[in-house]
Amino acid sequence: MKAIVTREFDGRPDGEALARLIPAGELIFGELAQVAIAAGDAELIEEESVEVDAADNQPDLDKMTRTDLDALAAERGIDIKTAKNKAEVIALLKAAAEQPAA
Repeated sequence: MKAIVTREFDGRPDGEALARLIPAGELIFGELAQVAIAAGDAELIEEESVEVDAADNQPDLDKMTRTDLDALAAERGIDIKTAKNKAEVIALLKAAAEQPAA
């Protein structure tokens, strides 16, 4: 789930350790988005369909926006705080996908 904040509030984004002030206009995802929508602090953004690479049935990361890549990383619990651009986020997502499942 993806939402845009309409009124600032305190919350802890999925994948972040600490709560912080979430400003109006910020995109939020997952459980935080659900809670913020229910509280009237955010509005739902309809999910666009994500193109899938037919070879491995995985999302085509190169065709995704930076926002969608950030959301995918949050869903997968991948820390991308060090990523400075889209290419670095993609590299972190690919590296995490290559790690054996725990």
